[in-house]
Amino acid sequence: MTGLAAGACTSDDPDEPSSPTATSAPPVDADQELATSVAIDISVVGVLVDSLARDFPALRSELRPLRRLHAAHLEAIGGFDDGIPAPAPIAGGRAEARRELRRSEQRLQKELAAAAVRAESGTLAKLLASMSAAVAQHLAVPQ
Repeated sequence: MTGLAAGACTSDDPDEPSSPTATSAPPVDADQELATSVAIDISVVGVLVDSLARDFPALRSELRPLRRLHAAHLEAIGGFDDGIPAPAPIAGGRAEARRELRRSEQRLQKELAAAAVRAESGTLAKLLASMSAAVAQHLAVPQ
């Protein structure tokens, strides 16, 4: 216990900079947290697309380009390996499935745009803005 307390203290010497000790956790990179959050958002929508393709076989060809888009975005952002639970089945048929997908895509597009603004790295900001534009372009195409 004494070792932990001593390790967490900083020096009172004014010439010595006050900094975390070796026992402190490394600082969290804000862009890494943002990238992980975006990867989760993309994964959630990807799982929805997969679920809709499984539940509505007539939509598979329509969903295929969207699934490829999200897979490419997920790869570009660094991936996400944790499991995302499948969404509850959508009642109401294909029309309701399309509406739910559109709402999810709109939320993702807005989150990507907002994340681009929050990114500290210009490279990440450009990537996220490009992803947002790609999703927006998909939404603009009538279905």
